[in-house]
Order: sequence, then C-alpha cells, then structure tokens
Amino acid sequence: MDNSPSGPTNLADWRGVGDLVAIATEQVSAPVEGIHRAISDRWLGLAEPWAGPLSGVVDGLTASAYGAVRFGGAAVGSTISVAAELASYRVTLPAVWETRRGRYVQSIFNGVWGDRLANDESPLGIRLGVRDDDGRPVATNPLSLKRAFPNPRGRLVVMLHGLGETERCWRSDDNPTLVAGLQADGFTVLALRFNSGRAVADNGSDLADLLETVCAAWPVPVAEVALIGHSMGALVAQQAVVDARASGHRWVGLATHLVAIGAPHLGSHIEKGVHGLSQGLGIFEETRPLASFLESRSAGIKDLRNGTDHRPDGVHLHVIAGAISADPNHPVGVLFGDLVVRVSSAIGRGRAPRSSPSDVLVVGGRNHANLLHDSEVISHTRGWLAPSE
Repeated sequence: MDNSPSGPTNLADWRGVGDLVAIATEQVSAPVEGIHRAISDRWLGLAEPWAGPLSGVVDGLTASAYGAVRFGGAAVGSTISVAAELASYRVTLPAVWETRRGRYVQSIFNGVWGDRLANDESPLGIRLGVRDDDGRPVATNPLSLKRAFPNPRGRLVVMLHGLGETERCWRSDDNPTLVAGLQADGFTVLALRFNSGRAVADNGSDLADLLETVCAAWPVPVAEVALIGHSMGALVAQQAVVDARASGHRWVGLATHLVAIGAPHLGSHIEKGVHGLSQGLGIFEETRPLASFLESRSAGIKDLRNGTDHRPDGVHLHVIAGAISADPNHPVGVLFGDLVVRVSSAIGRGRAPRSSPSDVLVVGGRNHANLLHDSEVISHTRGWLAPSE
C-alpha cells in the first residue's frame, strides 16, 4: 500500500522515466496514425480502381513510419531504464519525482493514464500512502510513523487531493493554509498521495484498508478521524467510509466529519463534455482515432462524469462549493461553477438531501484550485471540525 522509497539510487524513478517516454510515444502516435490512414483511405478511395495498387504501398509506408516511431519511443524508454540500472551500481542517481517539476509531471501522467500504470505495475505509478512534510513516503509501522510525526496526537485529519494533484495542493507560500489551522486546533494532519487515474472505487477501498493499518499502528490511541477531500479526493473519502463500514474496519467508528471541497457529486461538466465530444468524433472515420484517444483517458477521469451517490452513514458530511462570479447565483456562476464543478453538483442538489444548510458553504469569486486557500473555506472547515461542547 505504501509507496516505499526505491533506495538511495532512485532507480525506480528512472525506470518510471523510461515508461513515461514509451507510453507517451505510443499514446500520441496512435491517433495521428489513425487520422493519417483515414484521410489517405478517403482520397485513394475516390481514385479507385486504378489507385488499388498504390493503396497497398501507402498503407505499408504508413505502418512502417509509425511503427518506427513507436519502436523508437520504446527503445529510448528501455535505454533509459537499462542505463539507469548500470549507472546505479556506480553513482547515486538523482531523484526525479520528488522535484517540483517531477511531482507535477508524475501526478498529471497518473491522472490521465494512471489505471494503465497500476495494471502494468509501472514504477511511474503512484501508490496510495501517507507523506511527510517533505513529500516522502511514510511506511505504516509504529517506528516510521513516530519518526515522521514526532508529536502524534489522537485526533487525525486525513487530507486527499484531487485529479492530477499531490498532497502539495494543500500548501501555499503566499496564503494561510488549512493544514496550519488544523494543526493549531490539535489535529495531526495526514496528507496522502494517490494515483488519481485509478477508479474511485479502487482508491476508496485501498484507503479504507490503509487507514485501518495506520490507526492500528499509530503511536498514541486514536480518538477521532476526520477526512477532507478536494474534488475527486472527496469522492474517494466517501467511498472509503462506505467500504470501511462494509468491511467492519474499526477506524470508521472513530470517523466524525467529512468535508468535501469542490466535489463533483453530480459529475463534472467538463468530463461530461469530453464524453460527448468523444462520442461525436466517433461518428466520422477521419476523427474516430481522436475519439479513441479521448476514450483512453483513465478510469478515474471517467468516474467524474457521474460523480457518486454514496452517503457516508455515521459521518457528518459538510460540502463546499465555489463559483467564479462574486454572486454564486449570477448566471455565469450557475453555468460554470468553479470552472470544473458546478455549485449544484458540489452540494448534490437534485438528489436526496446530503447536508443541512448549516453544513453547506458556497463561496463566490473563487475557482476550483484557489478554494483550498480561501479564508472563508478555512474558517468554516475549522469550525465544523471543532469539538462539540
């Protein structure tokens, strides 16, 4: 479950770079080749019957050209992996994925094709796990947890990022952070990183198991567990509560609150638009390769089309929505929401009531990303999670 370090050589990082080159080459070249073939077939078809022999030649050249591109990408990827393997015996390879740019590239790649990376057990894939303040993976045993959290508290708050993000989304150099506020309130913050391209159900199930292990190994008795999720992260958290209750995990009995920030409970209009676009592109032969390319997006992205109807029984659910217009009821705010999730989706409007009015916050003049560092969001979240008197 943990994304354990690969050792001082960082060899796994460089194997992941090799996978990135090979997969990216394959995924990008496939639709280009498909469009090329469709256009060639269309024009050669108009020139029948004399163009018959030419058609075979063109197909052969096309296959050879794009096959060479894919072979080249695979060869470069393999070369990187082999060279890293050989070099690791002589030198300490520099880390790749824990640099600022590396984290960004890896998280985006996992968001887009993470289910494939997980199925292939690629070292490029991110494994669900706790991260320390420097972003390093923390093993779920008492010694490692104590080392990473030298002043552990019995109140835990689990924070989950959204699609294509990492736990760094909760940090800011210029704004107050929710993390600092919760730490001041007596929580130990567990920031998690996960492969956001996997299905929400799979990540939720693994999260339920991970928290059971963490709570059992925590250096002091756990008195409370709260969960906070941004966007997809909130859907994963809700799934984890449902799965933990079904599995009889003990930690769910300690779960008190779940805060969903900008969560697409009724789906994201962007993913719905991409789905509609891919269906439309599939109608015509020339654009069908682009439809196939769009359809290759990860299971995690596709899960955002319909959101989730899970209601975490026994846990107090609080929802936060954003709108880009100062007045959330302005037509622009209603139509676009926070640019990724509409207000109605974030609060679950149209389905059975999820939360009482006192547990709903709608913030105007904010987009999907800067909701996390909004002072009103931080204040309400801290208030919701404060112990009842």
